[in-house]
Amino acid sequence: MVRPRSFDTCWRVIDSPLVLSLSKGEKRFPLWFDQLTMSGRIGLGTSGTLYLGPRCRVGAVPKEGSFAMRFQQFGERYIVRLQSGEPVIETLTAFLKEQDIEFATLSAAGAVQWVRLGYWNADTRAYEYREWEEQMEVVSFEGNSALKDGDPFLHLHGVFGRRDFTVIGGHIKEAHVHPTLEVWLRTERIPVRRTPDEASGLDLLDLPDQA
Repeated sequence: MVRPRSFDTCWRVIDSPLVLSLSKGEKRFPLWFDQLTMSGRIGLGTSGTLYLGPRCRVGAVPKEGSFAMRFQQFGERYIVRLQSGEPVIETLTAFLKEQDIEFATLSAAGAVQWVRLGYWNADTRAYEYREWEEQMEVVSFEGNSALKDGDPFLHLHGVFGRRDFTVIGGHIKEAHVHPTLEVWLRTERIPVRRTPDEASGLDLLDLPDQA
């Protein structure tokens, strides 16, 4: 099959799974790609399933336990390095679960090529989301991971620098790394959980009352 002109294709190997990233250039696509496009997002998970990304980006992510990311542990601290193309929230959540980490604080530096940010509307008590697909520097990246329904739940805020030196920021719903993201993670020995808060409609940290 001859690929259409202006049809940018990027192949990359993460461990054994093969990753294919396609960005739309023209409207002449193979039948299988058109069918995926019509179906919307198929799924983005550590199960290795095929997914349709926000700008007709298609790929297969590594299976659980075969991440491209690397890490080193120093007592209760970790340094984690995510590789190009890895989804930040999904990869870190799987890592926290694999390491049986019940509470941690996180910060990071690096760059991303796509991000979905949220703004919490106090009137509607719901998040409003917007996506950006461009190369950006991670200017600020802070948050924590607690347990929600027994699994790690990340709450991260970030600020991202654009080529024109303007910035965007908000609640990080997901982001795709390029070329790397270096994460500093500090764990605590006690579990901290999130529970629903009726007043805000959010899942807040469940902490003891202080006298």
